[in-house]
Amino acid sequence: MELEEILKNRKSCRQFNDRRIPFDTFDAIQWAGASAPYASGGPRRDTRIVFDPAQKLRMRDACYNQEYVADAGAVFVLLGRDTGAMLRSGHPKYVFDCAAAAMCMDLMAVSLGLATCWIGHFDYQKMQLILETEHRPTIILLVGYGEHDDSVGTEPASTT
Repeated sequence: MELEEILKNRKSCRQFNDRRIPFDTFDAIQWAGASAPYASGGPRRDTRIVFDPAQKLRMRDACYNQEYVADAGAVFVLLGRDTGAMLRSGHPKYVFDCAAAAMCMDLMAVSLGLATCWIGHFDYQKMQLILETEHRPTIILLVGYGEHDDSVGTEPASTT
């Protein structure tokens, strides 16, 4: 798929089916995240992938009961390593590192025929407990096959 087609197909999906995602697909998505640009000084991010249904249910609760969190084939959580490094704008560098990685992962997933949804509305402290990490959950990327096989997602991507 050409980049323009990927961008046109990218939609936020909130209805996933239970079709299993091939394991090697996750390597490609993680590679895309690792290839993302980062703020100076090296990336300050880690990624966790959650497949376990029970853990996804706990994550759904930490995401203020957004049902589709538990329905996705996999949940990628981008964790910011807060080293105290700040941009001159006053924003932590890890936020930009996580956002760049999430976008690259999103586009790779779409190029592989998967649907995605970014989640930013969650209780990060509950998510830290679920993932047993000291790092800051920053972005959650849901990945799976959309409910409708003829489309990547269920609603148009935002243009803002």
